[in-house]
Amino acid sequence: MKKIVLFIIILILVSYSCNSDDDTNPRVYENLWVLVKMSGTQPNSETTGDAMEWQEFYDFSDDNTFIKSRTRDNKTIEIFGVYKDSVVQGEAVLFLSYPEDNEIIGSCSGTPQEQLYITSATTMISNWQACDGPALFYEKR
Repeated sequence: MKKIVLFIIILILVSYSCNSDDDTNPRVYENLWVLVKMSGTQPNSETTGDAMEWQEFYDFSDDNTFIKSRTRDNKTIEIFGVYKDSVVQGEAVLFLSYPEDNEIIGSCSGTPQEQLYITSATTMISNWQACDGPALFYEKR
């Protein structure tokens, strides 16, 4: 009898551990994220829409690659990279890596990497403001 109970408990544990939520809980950050607001360190420095210094978007694919595009003064720069998703202190974070440095990478580390924080299913913020860069706010489209 003990063996049967033990077998049932093991079977339940194995069934539970093999259950995957991937199909019912898709990664919310995939697809297009557009810059909608930026602000500097000075009071009343918030800008939106066409008033921003540049227009920008990230396009994340399910194969962990992405495109970042920035248009400034009618000149567009596109760069490609790979990303890794993680949870840091309860927050969803995307760690972006680029093959080489580029002027449109907003990095605090001086390396071709960025961090983006998913604040909701439709909003994301860059961490560039942590090192005197502008605060950049994105919305999922």
